[in-house]
Amino acid sequence: MKRKIFLLTIIVLIKLELASAYIDPGTGGMIISSSGSIIGLILAMIAAFLGKYFWKPIKKFFLKIIDLFRSKK
Repeated sequence: MKRKIFLLTIIVLIKLELASAYIDPGTGGMIISSSGSIIGLILAMIAAFLGKYFWKPIKKFFLKIIDLFRSKK
């Protein structure tokens, strides 16, 4: 059975012909816009991760700076 499937697969791959397909100009814009969306999604995920795990140290740092300026007055 495996041999028949293997032979059938080989025959199908040998008989393949190239497709003469037309890609219209709008497809390029669609690819670029979806790529931009995916990059934006990845950046938003990174920002959410950093915000979740590093919010307290960042907040402490800025509060120390604010306290430093208040104490100088």
